[in-house]
Amino acid sequence: MIMAFSETLTFLFLISAVVAQSSGPNLTPNFNARFRKECTISDGRSGICVDYTNCKKEGGVIERGGIIDSSELRSGDACKGGLNWCCSESNITKPPEVVNKEECFARDGDFCPWCVSLYRGDENNEKAAELFCAGVLIGSKIVLTTATCHVVSVYQNVWAKIPDSAEPGKMYSVTHRKQNDNYNSGSHEYDLALFTLDDEVKWNGQRKVACLALTSPFKPVCFSFGYDANDKFVSTLVEITKGSCTPGAGETVDVSCGKTIDDEPCFVATGAPVICEEQPNKMTVYGIARSPCRKSAAQFGAINLSSQWLADELKGYGLSEAHFLLQKST
Repeated sequence: MIMAFSETLTFLFLISAVVAQSSGPNLTPNFNARFRKECTISDGRSGICVDYTNCKKEGGVIERGGIIDSSELRSGDACKGGLNWCCSESNITKPPEVVNKEECFARDGDFCPWCVSLYRGDENNEKAAELFCAGVLIGSKIVLTTATCHVVSVYQNVWAKIPDSAEPGKMYSVTHRKQNDNYNSGSHEYDLALFTLDDEVKWNGQRKVACLALTSPFKPVCFSFGYDANDKFVSTLVEITKGSCTPGAGETVDVSCGKTIDDEPCFVATGAPVICEEQPNKMTVYGIARSPCRKSAAQFGAINLSSQWLADELKGYGLSEAHFLLQKST
């Protein structure tokens, strides 16, 4: 795909470098601040708003296949979002710490070794699970995707496949899910979520977890990814402009529109990473696709405006900056 666009790509990356020198907020993560919203359970006890998958009751983790009907854990409007519960602090479960820690990996071109395929279905029939979203691997067991992908699978079990791993056919069970605390299901503002896998992904040789561009807005030209007819990841080169692809719909502070170049085919899957050149010949994740292609364009959500939330959450897995931020070349 790169060869087909080589001249266009070189020109657009040069434009991208010039723009990057003159724009972009300084959003260096502050690891000391963590989101914490207090609430009151119906019986009067104090609690903390958490995603329902991170709250246990009577020693057992709540089943991922459905939400139990328990007024003890719910708090009405105290917690923002229907998937957030008011949970007593003693019952809050935390995702396990990442064990295999290495620096993140930025590669050249439109290859996506960190791309993840997400499946949903009945826990008793894993083989019948359907592909419904994409994502990107951070650390060795964390998947960054959209909060919308969380919402549409909330009553089902979720699994993940990493096609470029040492075990491309393995279905990793998702054990914890956490959506951005500021996610708006109507406008899709801050449409991000983190899924935790039940096992660490294995690689042939060097691990290939993604680097995140937390302090920069989208570049003018980037790649995103979708599926071909065989559900294999393929790339799409896009020009990115600030704002929604459809004026008046989905307009948020963190949305941009990615359009294909010269009427080329458009392959973009919801939840897939949007990668841009952060350093020469080094592509990192600048955003997550919020929609598939429609009329050769797709909605993208920038991650730089969620830098604080992402950095704080990843620290909770025991990761440091070197594990998810590209280190400066020396």
